Amino acid sequence: MDRIAPIQAGEEIHHYLRAQIQNTRELLLNMLRDTIRRTSEINYQLFLSRLPPVQGIAPESTRGSIICRVCYSRGACMLMLPCRHISACKSCEVNLTHCPICVSTKASAVEIRFI
Repeated sequence: MDRIAPIQAGEEIHHYLRAQIQNTRELLLNMLRDTIRRTSEINYQLFLSRLPPVQGIAPESTRGSIICRVCYSRGACMLMLPCRHISACKSCEVNLTHCPICVSTKASAVEIRFI
Protein backbone atom coordinates (compact mmCIF):
# COMPACT_ATOMS: atom_id res chain seq x y z
CA MET A 1 0.00 0.00 0.00
CA ASP A 2 2.78 2.42 0.81
CA ARG A 3 4.23 2.07 -2.69
CA ILE A 4 0.89 2.52 -4.50
CA ALA A 5 0.03 5.94 -3.00
CA PRO A 6 3.11 7.74 -4.46
CA ILE A 7 2.50 6.11 -7.86
CA GLN A 8 -1.15 7.22 -7.88
CA ALA A 9 -0.14 10.71 -6.78
CA GLY A 10 2.46 10.81 -9.57
CA GLU A 11 -0.13 9.71 -12.14
CA GLU A 12 -2.57 12.37 -10.94
CA ILE A 13 0.11 15.02 -11.19
CA HIS A 14 1.02 13.73 -14.66
CA HIS A 15 -2.62 13.93 -15.85
CA TYR A 16 -3.03 17.38 -14.30
CA LEU A 17 0.13 18.68 -15.98
CA ARG A 18 -0.85 17.10 -19.30
CA ALA A 19 -4.25 18.85 -19.14
CA GLN A 20 -2.56 22.17 -18.28
CA ILE A 21 -0.14 21.79 -21.19
CA GLN A 22 -3.04 21.03 -23.56
CA ASN A 23 -4.98 24.07 -22.33
CA THR A 24 -1.92 26.28 -22.70
CA ARG A 25 -1.30 24.89 -26.20
CA GLU A 26 -4.88 25.67 -27.28
CA LEU A 27 -4.66 29.15 -25.79
CA LEU A 28 -1.39 29.86 -27.61
CA LEU A 29 -2.78 28.54 -30.90
CA ASN A 30 -5.83 30.78 -30.59
CA MET A 31 -3.61 33.76 -29.81
CA LEU A 32 -1.44 32.95 -32.82
CA ARG A 33 -4.48 32.69 -35.10
CA ASP A 34 -5.77 36.05 -33.86
CA THR A 35 -2.37 37.64 -34.38
CA ILE A 36 -2.12 36.26 -37.91
CA ARG A 37 -5.63 37.49 -38.72
CA ARG A 38 -4.91 40.98 -37.36
CA THR A 39 -1.56 41.12 -39.15
CA SER A 40 -3.21 40.10 -42.43
CA GLU A 41 -5.80 42.84 -42.04
CA ILE A 42 -3.11 45.42 -41.25
CA ASN A 43 -0.98 44.32 -44.21
CA TYR A 44 -4.01 44.50 -46.50
CA GLN A 45 -4.83 48.03 -45.33
CA LEU A 46 -1.17 49.03 -45.75
CA PHE A 47 -1.17 47.58 -49.27
CA LEU A 48 -4.32 49.52 -50.15
CA SER A 49 -2.88 52.74 -48.73
CA ARG A 50 0.19 52.42 -50.97
CA LEU A 51 -1.76 51.98 -54.20
CA PRO A 52 -1.75 55.06 -56.37
CA PRO A 53 -5.13 56.75 -56.46
CA VAL A 54 -7.14 56.15 -59.60
CA GLN A 55 -7.90 59.63 -60.86
CA GLY A 56 -8.73 61.17 -64.16
CA ILE A 57 -10.10 58.03 -65.77
CA ALA A 58 -13.22 58.66 -67.77
CA PRO A 59 -15.73 55.87 -67.16
CA GLU A 60 -16.29 55.44 -70.90
CA SER A 61 -12.56 54.85 -71.45
CA THR A 62 -12.48 51.87 -69.12
CA ARG A 63 -15.69 50.16 -70.29
CA GLY A 64 -16.97 48.50 -67.16
CA SER A 65 -14.07 49.46 -64.92
CA ILE A 66 -11.44 47.26 -66.59
CA ILE A 67 -8.41 49.04 -65.23
CA CYS A 68 -4.78 48.19 -65.84
CA ARG A 69 -3.59 45.88 -63.06
CA VAL A 70 -0.08 47.31 -63.27
CA CYS A 71 -0.39 51.11 -63.19
CA TYR A 72 -4.04 51.42 -62.05
CA SER A 73 -4.30 54.66 -64.00
CA ARG A 74 -5.34 53.63 -67.53
CA GLY A 75 -7.89 51.27 -68.98
CA ALA A 76 -6.78 47.71 -69.68
CA CYS A 77 -6.82 46.91 -73.38
CA MET A 78 -4.31 44.07 -73.72
CA LEU A 79 -5.51 40.46 -73.81
CA MET A 80 -2.85 38.17 -72.34
CA LEU A 81 -2.32 34.85 -74.03
CA PRO A 82 -2.73 32.00 -73.30
CA CYS A 83 -4.71 32.89 -70.11
CA ARG A 84 -6.99 35.42 -71.92
CA HIS A 85 -7.11 37.96 -69.10
CA ILE A 86 -7.59 41.59 -70.06
CA SER A 87 -5.25 42.93 -67.45
CA ALA A 88 -2.92 45.66 -68.67
CA CYS A 89 -2.78 48.83 -70.70
CA LYS A 90 -0.64 49.01 -73.83
CA SER A 91 2.14 50.93 -72.07
CA CYS A 92 2.51 48.46 -69.21
CA GLU A 93 2.07 45.27 -71.26
CA VAL A 94 5.40 45.65 -73.08
CA ASN A 95 7.29 45.11 -69.81
CA LEU A 96 5.27 42.12 -68.61
CA THR A 97 6.43 38.52 -68.73
CA HIS A 98 3.53 37.20 -66.64
CA CYS A 99 -0.16 37.97 -66.40
CA PRO A 100 -0.80 40.34 -63.45
CA ILE A 101 -4.00 38.47 -62.56
CA CYS A 102 -3.08 34.78 -62.63
CA VAL A 103 0.74 35.04 -62.91
CA SER A 104 0.82 32.59 -65.82
CA THR A 105 3.66 33.09 -68.29
CA LYS A 106 2.68 35.45 -71.07
CA ALA A 107 3.24 33.95 -74.52
CA SER A 108 1.92 37.03 -76.30
CA ALA A 109 -0.66 39.77 -76.01
CA VAL A 110 -3.28 41.19 -78.33
CA GLU A 111 -4.69 44.69 -78.20
CA ILE A 112 -8.46 44.70 -78.00
CA ARG A 113 -10.76 47.61 -78.70
CA PHE A 114 -14.06 48.12 -76.96
CA ILE A 115 -16.85 49.44 -79.13
